Amino acid sequence: MNLAAEQARGATVSLAGQLKLTLSHLLQSATIPLNKKGAEGFVEGELLYLMSKPIADRLRSTLLERGITSVPSDNSRLFNELQQHQLIRPNADDLAIWKCEVLLSEFDWRQTFTFICVHWPTFAPEAELESLVGHILP
Repeated sequence: MNLAAEQARGATVSLAGQLKLTLSHLLQSATIPLNKKGAEGFVEGELLYLMSKPIADRLRSTLLERGITSVPSDNSRLFNELQQHQLIRPNADDLAIWKCEVLLSEFDWRQTFTFICVHWPTFAPEAELESLVGHILP
């Protein structure tokens, strides 16, 4: 999907297209804290695990700021929309939400969170996101 071409033609971009564009913007702007205590996301290789509630709030508020009113107010519906359009990776049970334990080796720290999982190069191909020092255990 080439969102720039659609916008240049004056076409209306679908909600899925708006979600992809917004997720790309959020990742490329480097405003999401990563790979540390208090982070909203953790990188492991080419996968980025984003904490489900904070990313839903960021997506929704960014879309609303841009005048997109069709964004679901319910997080479950928002995650279903992301999964339906293959913008996020399903877990082993084919669901949108992952429950993972994050281990940060340098802090001897571990915590369990709920995430959505994305292949970050799809959204930010020019970015160079470093993997966390530790592991993510689904």
